[in-house]
Order: sequence, then structure tokens, then C-alpha cells
Amino acid sequence: MNIEISKTKSAVVVFEGFAVFLIIHSIGGYYFAQKLSAIYPDVPCLIVSIASSSAISPVIAILYLSLRLKFVPGFALNKKIFLYAIVGIILAWIVIFIKILFIGKESLFSQEILKTPYPYYYFMLFFVLVWGPILEETLTRGYFFEILRRQWGEVVALFISSFLFLVPHAIWGTIGVELFFILLYSIIFTLTYMQGGLIASILVHAFVNFYLFYLNIDI
Repeated sequence: MNIEISKTKSAVVVFEGFAVFLIIHSIGGYYFAQKLSAIYPDVPCLIVSIASSSAISPVIAILYLSLRLKFVPGFALNKKIFLYAIVGIILAWIVIFIKILFIGKESLFSQEILKTPYPYYYFMLFFVLVWGPILEETLTRGYFFEILRRQWGEVVALFISSFLFLVPHAIWGTIGVELFFILLYSIIFTLTYMQGGLIASILVHAFVNFYLFYLNIDI
């Protein structure tokens, strides 16, 4: 499907989708998570928080943009997917290796997952390795990047969509040198998407999440 909108409107629509994401995420994380924790005190706070925010907010933003534009990103299968996914994985691995050299392999989020009791542990793994990459790539690459690319060009779209990918990690994650590496991951995801499509970028994103988690198992 084609996105038939003007240059200015494309920027406005992306801002709208991002605002919807932030608002739903904030309401879920700061309001509904507390309500659910009071109702289900035995459920770990991390599970309640993610189920109320990160697992839901991208879905709402994606639905908003799909209805707003009457556009759904393609998940086409072709031979390029695995080729460019492998290239993206190699580039991502290099970035992870550099990260380890400079700031170590510790990941607070991965360590929180490892502390999660069963059976909630499996929910966290599903979110980190499957649900999260699918939603984040669909929203960031499938919508933000794709909308901007068609009117502003690939370079502008790459950096703006990567910035939008970075902001939530800065707000609800760790502010520091690690954000630079998250930016590099986002650029790699976008380059992979440009060549291999959405499935390829999802695979690379899932690899990064898995490998960072794996590195923290023995900590």
C-alpha cells in the first residue's frame, strides 16, 4: 500500500503516533501498573509494569497509525531476509563486542529478568525475544521510518526514527554511554530493514536482545 500524504503531514503523523505511544506507555506504567499490583500483589512488579506499558503501548500506536493512514507494513518473505539478517547480526555483534570492551557486559534489565521467578520468567523471555522486537520494529521501522522515508528521504528518516527509538530507552531506562550503543543498534536495525525488510530487522533485534541476555546469565 502507498502512503499518500504531504511532507509536512508525514512529520505530523509520525509525531502523533509517537505521542500516542508515550501517553499510553506512561498511563499504563504509572497508573494501571499500580492498580494491578494492588489487585495481584503476588505478581512481580516488573511483570505488571511491562504488561501494563511496554507490551501494550506499541500495539495502540500501531493501531492508531494503521487506521490514520490505512497502511499496514509488509512482512513479505524472500531470499534477502536471511542474507541481510545475517549481515545485520554480524554488525550488531561487533557493536556488542565494542560495548563489552568499553562499559562491560552488565545489563540491569537482563539481570532483572534472571531474578524473575517461574513461571513469570517465561513471560519475560517471550516479551524480550519475540513480542518486543516485533512491536518495536513494526512501529519504528515499519511506520516511523517508512512514513518519513517516502517524503523526507532515507537519511533523515533513519536518524529521526532512530532518535524516536532512543527516547523511550532514555526515559524509562539508563541514561549514559549505553544510549550511544542503543542508537547504533537502531541504525543497524534500520539498515537491515532497508535491505531485507521488516522480518529481517525483527530477527536482528531479537538477536541483540537474546545475546545481551545471554551475556548476563553467569553474572
